[in-house]
Amino acid sequence: MQYVTPLSQTDKKLFHQRGVSVDDPLAGIKGLSDQHLTGLVNGQQFDLMAYLNNVFFCQLQTFALTEDYNVLEQLENETNLVHFSNGSQALHNRLKALMVNQTELLKDYELLHEQVRANYYAAEPDDLSSKQLNGTATNLELAFHALLGMSADSQWLMEVGMQTLRVLNPVLTTEMIQQISASIMMLVEKNDG
Repeated sequence: MQYVTPLSQTDKKLFHQRGVSVDDPLAGIKGLSDQHLTGLVNGQQFDLMAYLNNVFFCQLQTFALTEDYNVLEQLENETNLVHFSNGSQALHNRLKALMVNQTELLKDYELLHEQVRANYYAAEPDDLSSKQLNGTATNLELAFHALLGMSADSQWLMEVGMQTLRVLNPVLTTEMIQQISASIMMLVEKNDG
């Protein structure tokens, strides 16, 4: 299994906390392995499982970053800020690498991307964009903005994955696809560690 950016020991721990293997983290998702996961998409041979494994890891990192943000919100200090900043940069790099790696797949979903980002950014305070422009936004506000943007990107990549699953498996119902997506997200939010 190839990830778009190398996994650190901390990254691998996120998989182990959920009791899944790094090489095949979605093996236990009910209904997924029964489907066609490779085939032609936009005239190119495509491996959906490799893509979904990368998206799953982006979702894991987004979940971890949300937890880091909650810690930062409780206690805004240098240590927590640096920890959030490092996690944020790693996730940003991974999302960017995946988007570059999958340009051909993603180009048809730009409108969906804009919609998902607009939905996430709706959670921002109205004055945050003007504060960013005039340089008065706090570190916590900037962290929140970054978290929303990357959460939106992760969600968009997941939705593209589910739409591609339908392309490869036209007989799948919307309900079946929603169940697969929900099972993946339950795994993301499960943390036994």
